[in-house]
Amino acid sequence: MNKHFIHTEKGYCYYDFDYDGDKPIIYDLYIEKHYRRQGNARHLLELIIAEIRRKGFSKEIFVQAEPRENSIDKETLTKFYESIGLTVIKESEQNDEWRSNKNPMRQGST
Repeated sequence: MNKHFIHTEKGYCYYDFDYDGDKPIIYDLYIEKHYRRQGNARHLLELIIAEIRRKGFSKEIFVQAEPRENSIDKETLTKFYESIGLTVIKESEQNDEWRSNKNPMRQGST
């Protein structure tokens, strides 16, 4: 599988597709500290969603909601992702299907 990397001067994010290639997954969103709370995460996610849609995916897009650097609590992050129309991967899914050895997020990522 091939990870996709989106980067701006304000942050970055990865996305890929599940093992079968039919579920887009966004993960490892990071916004530089001095650019947070200014709409930059939303903008970056909008770029990623548009790119995924251009590839022909019209169904739901999944996202991994794992706060980094204690910058936001998980509940707030989950609500933010849902407000954009993303489907947050549940803990049980993260521990099972999405975290399996077949998952592109687990291959070569640290």
